[in-house]
Amino acid sequence: MTTSDKQTPPAAAVPETPGGPGTTPSHEASTFTGDVGAANLREAAHNYIAKVRGGDPGALPALFGLIVLLISFSQLSNHFLTVGNLANLTGQAGPTIIIAMGLVFVLLVAEIDLSAGTAGGLCAATMAIVITKNGDLHAQLGGGTYGAACLAMFCGLVIAAWQRLWLAAVTIALGMIVMFTHLGAHVWIGMFLAIATGVAIGCIVGWLVANVGIPSFVVTLAFFPGLAGRHLAIRGQGWRHQHRAVLSGHRHRPPKRQRHRRLAHVPRGHRRLCAGDG
Repeated sequence: MTTSDKQTPPAAAVPETPGGPGTTPSHEASTFTGDVGAANLREAAHNYIAKVRGGDPGALPALFGLIVLLISFSQLSNHFLTVGNLANLTGQAGPTIIIAMGLVFVLLVAEIDLSAGTAGGLCAATMAIVITKNGDLHAQLGGGTYGAACLAMFCGLVIAAWQRLWLAAVTIALGMIVMFTHLGAHVWIGMFLAIATGVAIGCIVGWLVANVGIPSFVVTLAFFPGLAGRHLAIRGQGWRHQHRAVLSGHRHRPPKRQRHRRLAHVPRGHRRLCAGDG
């Protein structure tokens, strides 16, 4: 008897499991019926109550805290719940809400952005300067700060073009044209320059996090003081402007007549201490 005459024993029967290979998916799996949420408001409320009872309160603590704040402030001031004050609160919260809407996408991918506030302030300061200075950023910023701003915009443009982010590249390119041609005196063009500045900052930060691999916490923590310093430099309130007299070796002192006028109201025994070197 040869090997070819031997019969192959039948394979052991494998019990089929639902959803396994070789099986036909059920109607619920094929139509994604299980992924559909509540069909009506009553069912959604029932599901939420069941979730809270299961230990997942969701946004309930934040809502409860908001109600407590509303009751507290309404008791402290009779003007808190007026129409004018509520409209004022809405206007003041607008910029924060816009920044928070962008941060939602950052938090959804388990990242963080610590420099969002300073970046928004820098963009707003840029818009204000180009509108009030007839679009001439160079006259307000000076050579060093203006050169740093141009370099940042150029780096953002290169990164956007390299990553094929064409909409961001076009936005930054048009923003650089506005910077070089002094067209930002118009309100809408100044707003567009602010948007282009934010896009350039976002491209640089995103490239450092996604491509270089630096953690977003480290990158945005480093950008936080840097953007804050640029913000102060644009507004003319940086360390260089405030301490220019100290760096030059002089100390600011009021005129002599003004000093004597102040010392006239000081008792005679304490005048020497108040006068100092004078």
